This record gives sequence, C-alpha cells and structure tokens, in this order.
Amino acid sequence: MSKIKILLFGPIFDPESEKLFVSKINALHSSKAGPFDVAFVVGRSTIDSLKESDFPFPVYLHGLKGAQECDNIVNLATNLHVLLTGVKSISITNKGDLIVATLPWNIRVDSQSDLMNHFKHASYTGCDLLLSHEWPQGIESCMNAATNVLMSFDVAHVALQARARYHVSVGDSFQQSTAFDHLPSITHTVKTLHVGRFLSIAPIRNNSTKDTKYVHAVGISPLHSMSTAELNEQRPAVVQPCPFTDTSYQKMNEPLNGNGKSAGANLSEASIRRIMNEERTRDQPQQHRWATKRSRNDDTPIEVDPNCTTLFVHGLHYDVSGRLQLAESGDPLLQNVFSKFNLQSIRRPASSSSFCFLEFATHEHAEKCLEQFGGHVRVEGVELTLKWGSSSGKTSNADSKRQRLTESEAKDSSTVYFKLPPSVFDVKLACENLRKWMENTLEDALAGPDDTEKVTAETEPALRVQARLPQDGAFFGFMDFASHAAASMALATLTGSTDGGRLLTDATGKPSQDLDGLYLHWAKADKRENGIIEDSSGFRFERQHFPADSRKDCWFCLASEDCEKHLITGVYDLCYSAMPKGPVHPGHVLLIPVHHSSKGAFADPAVAEEIESTKRMLREHASRAYDMDLFVFERAIETIHGYHTHVQCVPVERGLGVKLQATMMAQANKIGVHLRELSSDLNLKAVITDDDDSAGYFYIEVPDSRNCYKRFLYKHNTDSGVRVPLQFGREILAAVLGKPQLAHWKSCVLDRDQEAALAASLRMSLNNEKQSEHEE
Repeated sequence: MSKIKILLFGPIFDPESEKLFVSKINALHSSKAGPFDVAFVVGRSTIDSLKESDFPFPVYLHGLKGAQECDNIVNLATNLHVLLTGVKSISITNKGDLIVATLPWNIRVDSQSDLMNHFKHASYTGCDLLLSHEWPQGIESCMNAATNVLMSFDVAHVALQARARYHVSVGDSFQQSTAFDHLPSITHTVKTLHVGRFLSIAPIRNNSTKDTKYVHAVGISPLHSMSTAELNEQRPAVVQPCPFTDTSYQKMNEPLNGNGKSAGANLSEASIRRIMNEERTRDQPQQHRWATKRSRNDDTPIEVDPNCTTLFVHGLHYDVSGRLQLAESGDPLLQNVFSKFNLQSIRRPASSSSFCFLEFATHEHAEKCLEQFGGHVRVEGVELTLKWGSSSGKTSNADSKRQRLTESEAKDSSTVYFKLPPSVFDVKLACENLRKWMENTLEDALAGPDDTEKVTAETEPALRVQARLPQDGAFFGFMDFASHAAASMALATLTGSTDGGRLLTDATGKPSQDLDGLYLHWAKADKRENGIIEDSSGFRFERQHFPADSRKDCWFCLASEDCEKHLITGVYDLCYSAMPKGPVHPGHVLLIPVHHSSKGAFADPAVAEEIESTKRMLREHASRAYDMDLFVFERAIETIHGYHTHVQCVPVERGLGVKLQATMMAQANKIGVHLRELSSDLNLKAVITDDDDSAGYFYIEVPDSRNCYKRFLYKHNTDSGVRVPLQFGREILAAVLGKPQLAHWKSCVLDRDQEAALAASLRMSLNNEKQSEHEE
C-alpha cells in the first residue's frame, strides 16, 4: 500500500494568510513533491473568503475561532471541512483510512470522557495524527531547543493514552522532537511498537523562515494497515522514553515564598491549578472532613453508620499510566497501602474505572485508616480521595448474611460463589487449588472403608467441579458442580453449614494457608446448556467492538486490490481455497467461488459440485493431518457492505458433533432461527433455489461420526425480523470449546508474516493430500 502524503499547516489568522494558504497549497500540489492526498490546518483559524476557494484535495481545519465544539465533521465547501473534537477515520481513496484525533481549545480531561473511553477501548492501538492547540507537558525533554511555550498537563494526559505517531500543535516557531516511545496499551493484547514524534507548526505568515516554517509534509502508511515487521523496520535507532509519564514531567524546584505560595515558574496551568487545590485542601479543618457528606441545599453532616466497614476511594482515573484503573495492576498497589488496616477485599464496579470500594474487617479498622490519612492518600504519586462508603453498600455482618441465599432458597442452583482473601498472591493458582480441593472433598465424602474403592472425579462426572473467574485478577468467582447435592455437600464439609459461610479454621486437606478467610456461598442458578450461560441476547460473550475495515473493494474477488493473495491455499476450476483472516485452527479453510455472487455456494450447480468435492478432500485432510472431523458452515445472507459467497471449513475434535449440534439448536431457537435437518437424499439445491430464496440462508454441517455428518438449513426471511449473527458459526465453536476469543475473527488476527507462514504450511499439506488422492 502506497503512503498517504499529508500537508500540515499552522493556523490562518487574517485575510492575507488565507490568500497565502490557498496559493501555497496549490503550488505544492502541482510541484515535484506532489500530488498530495490531504491537508490539515492546526489550531484555531479565522477564515473569511476561504469557503469560496477550490481545493484539489480534502482540507481539514482543526478548529475555528468562535465555533462551538462538537463531535462532528462540518462541511464548509467542496473539499473544505472543520474537524472538531473526537477521533475520526478519514478515508483516502485507494490508500486506506487515517485515524485522526483532535482536541479542543483549552482542553480539560474531566470533560472529555467519551474521548478518553475511546482511547481505552480494547480495539484501540493508536492513531496516525493527534492535533492539539497546546503543547503537552513533558515534551520539552524530547526537544532539541528551549521553548517558552505554556504547556498543558491535560494535553499530556490525552497524549499518553492516544499513542499518536505524529502529535501536531501550534507554536511561534517550527520545531520537531526526537522519536519517543509510547507506553504499551493497557487494554489490548498487541504491544504498541510504533514510536511518536511531536511537531510544532508556526502560524501562516509572509516572509517565513526556516525557523518559522508554517507548512510541513509527511508521508505515512496508516498505522492499522502495518504489520509488526513493518513497524519494527521503521523504528529509528535512537528512541527517547515516553515523555508523558509522571517521572518525565517538569518538577517544581522553586522554593515557596513567604506566604506559602509557589513561585510557579515554568509550570503548566494544570500544575498550578493542582497546587492551588492542594493548598486549599490543606487549609480546611482536618477533623472528620471525610465523614461529612453535604447535599446542594443542606449543610448538615450525614452521620456514619457505626456498622459500616466500607471506604470509598475516588480518583483512580487521574493515574495517567492507567495502572490504578485495572484490577490486576491496581489492586496490589492499593493492598500494599491499606493491608496494615486489615483490608479484606477491593470491589470495583463494572461501570466505572474512577473509583472502587475497600472492605475492612471491622468499622474500627476503617475508621483508623481514615484518621491516619485524613481523607486523602497518595498511591504511586496519584492523590486519591478517601471517604466512608454508603451504609447501603454494606451494613452489619448480620444484615449481610441475611442477604445471602440459603440452601432452601438456592435449591435449583448447582453453583457456589467464592471470595478469596486479599492475602492470596496468585489468584488463578488459588482458584485451581480450590477447585481440586472441592473435588477431593467430594471424593473423600463418598469413599468407602477401603481406599481401593474410592471413586474419583476423573472417572465420575458427578464429582467434577469447574471454576469460573469473571476477569483476570478478580478475587472472586464461581464453582460449578454437577448437581445441587454435590454443591451442598461441599459447602457443609468446608464451612460447617449447607448455607455456606467462612471456611472452617480446622478444615482438613486445605491446600494452603493463603485460603484462610475464604468465603463460600450459594450463587443464583444459571440456565446452562453444554457449559454455556444463556440469556435473552444469545451467547453471553463479552461483545467486542473493532474499528471499521478500511477496505472498500470485495475481499474475495481475485482481481481486487484488497484480496490478500498470500492467504490462498489452492485454485480449482470454479473456486479457490484460502486461509481466513483470524483462523480458528491451522487447518481452517474458506472455499470461495471465483465469480462474485451473493446467492450462496449451492445456487450454481457447477460451483456446488466443485465445492462438494473439495469438502470431501478437506475431510480426508482433517482426518489424516489432524485426526479430526470437519465442521462446515455458510452464512449466505447479504450484508450492508456486500457479500461474496464463501464456505467455512474448520477441523474439530472427534466426537464434538453432539455438543456442536446441541449448542447450535439451543441458541438458534433462542434467537428465532429455525434450523431444519436435511435428509441425506434431499436435493439441497432445490431447497435453496426455490421461489422464496432471495433473502439467503444459513447452512451448517455437523460431524456425526468419522466422515459422516448431519446437515441443517435456515431459510432467511427479511420480514420475520430475525437476525442471524454475522459470526454465528464461530460463536457456536467458541462456546463449545470454552474460548470466547474465537467468536470474532478480528480477535484472532495474526501479523502478515505469521499469516504467510501458516498459509504456506497449509498449502503444502493440502497439496500432499491431493497427491495422495491421485496415487490411490
């Protein structure tokens, strides 16, 4: 993919600079350096006659003086747009999409929650351009020349998480930084390998010099289209550390003057605001400031519940590194500070990353913690607010116990909730030890007088226990038993009560002392089908959101520029085979007709015949190469972005067909997809090509036994309101295999080198299979 050629301009501030801008952009476009694809004008500009100008390519203004900030692209004229606050994907014809983030004038991070949430999303790895009015505090450590520009902590806060390749801002002169590293993404599995650079562009004016240059050209390939190898190739030899972390910010080294106020030299506005706020806080009365909660119209302090053992901690989102916002990295840091007050656990609401709750053993322990810290505590350099939690969040132990399910109330449940003590170091290991201990407890309870008669969970499914952790680092989870009776027996043995409770201090066979303080209680019954928790929305996978694909042409047409030919594994008369993007298995193959059609693989008799013969070959290959069966499905239903027929063939373990069929039927019925089984002698083409086939179909082949399979079909009707999920076949596999990440192909994407190597190996293996067929 060729590079996108970009022009970056400083702000336009009068009619003369408008004229200069128009002439300059046209001159550069027609010069040897051109043609260019897009231009950006950074900073707040003043325009008058610019709307009547004719530009040869798209021009985006970062902001206009007096314009109200909004999250949109405003079209002013042909090829002239105002790009306001937010993250946008800008499509460049035949060259992909640029991801551009823009910040408003005088940005305040606390008012930009949508923008910050975008940067924290699992699918976000970085942007190509970040445009801001102010400089980010800390960038001076990467500049070759001194500067007197006032810098912003808020912009630095955004820049840290935006991870831009080019951060462009406005200055009195043209300056550019050395390359610097970004912190790796805290929510994405792929480590950020690209580096960042900062550019300062001077305002557009006549008689500009090299130091006051107002235009700069760059050529880049879109970040999301580059492989790991390509990013590593472009990485310069010398790279500075990330300048936006707390350790890189300018430190205040000026002594305080006589009235205790900072001299404030070389400090950003945000730093001054923070210091002034600390001084105001220090001047307030310290006695029980944290225990006072006031409404807007009432200054009467609210009394603290004497049974409350919960403290509310706010300010986790001020940690620009993001560590305090995540349980796996933040909980150990909080435990290190509060464990001396007999901290029992940390609760994090799923809806917020800015606060959490600390649960202490007693009200006295929580009160002592507040008295020592005075309502404010620093953790890893971040100031957090500490207050009493709401009394409705946790009351006395007796009230809390009454809210738990009793054995009789949980008679339909076979699930036990467990809460690990904060002393546990390795949560996953403790969870596995607890699971094995519960199985051993059931085995011992059923053992006869002679140990040789002992029944084990390995041979008896009724004794097996499965563990579930809601997320990595969580100190609680669920144990799923084969029956309510088995769960009740384990609870009674380990806690001394069928209602559950705290682990007995003298419990036998305890795997480690770390489990002292463990709590076990009944959990509400989940409706399960083959290990899948069901609800009204279908599979309970954590829904993932990915950026829109930049490719505009059909992915599967061989003549298309977007067709990734390195994935092709075989070419036949009317169709070809290819490894998909994000394969489920190394032997995962797509069968794709060469001719573009959205009618389905079985609509054309000649194509259907070749598809069937190729599937037979793939079944033999899966059996010989992997000792596996073949799972086949096709979703031949038109999509918004168009559809090119393709059939998915995935090797699966022997004997998995029963679970696949049960899971498929349960979920299909839940979402209103009525699958009908096709008899082996039924003419599939006749069913698919009858007079009501225009809306498409979903077809699936489930392995029944070696080289045998059952076929199912759903005829789609647009008037029914039923929607077959785009990834329905993969979701069935993901649920049966217990691997939610397989449900969407974008979660399984490899880099281009890995794809090429895997496809080459599969191509060779399939060629060997064809040779074996000819020899036989």
